[in-house]
Amino acid sequence: MYNNISGKIKSLAKFLFGLFAMLGIASGLVLLFIGLTESVNDFIISGIITIIVVPIIAWISTWLLYGFGELIEKTCIIAENTENLRYISPEFFKKTDRRYIKELEELQSKLIMK
Repeated sequence: MYNNISGKIKSLAKFLFGLFAMLGIASGLVLLFIGLTESVNDFIISGIITIIVVPIIAWISTWLLYGFGELIEKTCIIAENTENLRYISPEFFKKTDRRYIKELEELQSKLIMK
């Protein structure tokens, strides 16, 4: 249920965009149809504007939700890549013994390799 939550959030954003875009287009078509059958120019113009503008607004309004899912995904990737690292205390850097410096260089090379 809570596995791959980032993918689910991103899928929800895509679904909501599709839903809102379809509803906007459908309502625009209804306005356009009413305008054409009743010969009311205001409804025709409103229908055309609705068909164009509502999908754009739906697309923009789902950016935040999709971005939140992307943020969770990247955070999980960072956590997976850094879970094997151990904390290096400040005292470690104060020592000048060659074996500590060599250990630090090995840790740095492991980070670069990942």
